[in-house]
Amino acid sequence: MKKSTGSRITFFGVCIFIVLYFIAAYLYPGGSQADRTAKDFSWLNNYWCDLLSEQAKNGQHNAARQIAITSWLILSFSLLIFWYFLPTLFAVNDTVKKTIRFCGVAAMGISSLLFTQLHDVVIHSASLLGFIALCGTFTGLYKSGYYRFFYAGLLCIALMCLNYFIMMSNTFISFLPLIQKITFVIVLGWILFINRELYRSDPEKSNKIFY
Repeated sequence: MKKSTGSRITFFGVCIFIVLYFIAAYLYPGGSQADRTAKDFSWLNNYWCDLLSEQAKNGQHNAARQIAITSWLILSFSLLIFWYFLPTLFAVNDTVKKTIRFCGVAAMGISSLLFTQLHDVVIHSASLLGFIALCGTFTGLYKSGYYRFFYAGLLCIALMCLNYFIMMSNTFISFLPLIQKITFVIVLGWILFINRELYRSDPEKSNKIFY
């Protein structure tokens, strides 16, 4: 598979995930940590994982689950492809490249199981591997002169750490659903901009303009 093809898969995978996210949210029966009697999905109070659960917070069968699982698997596969090709963008040694690729791909493979009963194990394992992959990525971005991506990435990792801290400490937990969605938007946006650079760096890409 060419690098530019992988970049296309990542881009369209993220787009499909976003569309299916809204569809799943629309189909969600209701209930959240703030109000278990609610009749629909709350963008302020519901977590992404609520859409993956078999039962909604209000006790009803979750009709959104299958769509949410499908969207999550698509996103996981799309980002797995992203992590596979990402190291080719950097002027770093092979050890760093292999570390980024292995940890990034492994993190997304594990993350794809988020909807199973191994939810907490998946979060902890994928977070550790993802952190290692990000450390290598920041090294690559800085050494390769991608400073705007480097500094924007610091915001992304700060938001991810904030999510993890709130989840583990239960501090300001009522704000976590909103912070989670803000993190989704910013991190996915960051990835897509790097992905565009990855596409443009492929000498075998077609001349056709791609986002």
